[in-house]
Amino acid sequence: MLTHTDLVFVVLNKDDDLIGFARILTDTVYFATIFDVIIAKKYRNQHLGFWLMESIKKHPIIKHIEYLECCCRDEIKPFYKKLGFSEASGRMQIKQFRT
Repeated sequence: MLTHTDLVFVVLNKDDDLIGFARILTDTVYFATIFDVIIAKKYRNQHLGFWLMESIKKHPIIKHIEYLECCCRDEIKPFYKKLGFSEASGRMQIKQFRT
């Protein structure tokens, strides 16, 4: 997964333990998709997820991209809406699960 990921963002604590993570696939011009924004349970509710997302949005490659989207479960949508994301309209979204 990480081998084929364009950008990886991590959050470390003072002991350099991994406590947050996100990855992005992008064409670096028009589209970027954010996947797997995760903050360890012990560190949630400390605004680290917001900080991680703001860091992603300000990254030199990402900040000029025309369409930034994220993939998330329904229960996480309010988090992204607070960051200015909205439900896609006019775009077909198709999922195929392979076994």
